Amino acid sequence: MASISVRKDTQRLFFNFTYLGKRCREQTALADTKSNRKKLEKQLKKMEAEMLAGTFCFADYFPESSAVDKFNKFEDQRQVLNNHVVTAVKTPRFAEFVAEWVGENKLSWRPSHLLNIESIISRHFLPYFGCYEVGQITRVDLLKFRTHIAKLPGREGRKTLSNNRINKIMDPLKRIFEEAAERYGFVAPIKSRDLG
Repeated sequence: MASISVRKDTQRLFFNFTYLGKRCREQTALADTKSNRKKLEKQLKKMEAEMLAGTFCFADYFPESSAVDKFNKFEDQRQVLNNHVVTAVKTPRFAEFVAEWVGENKLSWRPSHLLNIESIISRHFLPYFGCYEVGQITRVDLLKFRTHIAKLPGREGRKTLSNNRINKIMDPLKRIFEEAAERYGFVAPIKSRDLG
């Protein structure tokens, strides 16, 4: 949950929030006073509203942050996705739908499986798709996502993720889109043959 916190060493306030699946701690020069907290909490509410709307631009709020370049690539990608032709079907944002999907399925999952799914969602799915409408994500977007994760470093010194790990990441994504397509009446953009 987003909050305003204070650094013990400097007694300066900082923003503590999650954006595109990444935890952010952005410092300010403001001392820990009631009026400064109120000012930053107002700004934080505005930021959260923009994140939900998919219009948040990290660099507008924190231009000096070392994380600007990291978020620029995701925000640039968001602009490309937002330029897709809108279908007649109004669908929720991916982040909202996937939270609902997990909530509906978690009672039937073992605790270890639930932890694995939640880890995949927060580490891979939300940073890439979180703020886009689930019905506007295309097969091309999903194949680009697969290419993206195929370049990630693997475990135990492997240069990249194994094909088995990639497929374990893609499988729940396929199930998420199958459910969304059935619920909202659009064609699922991912098929079993795309997982291999």
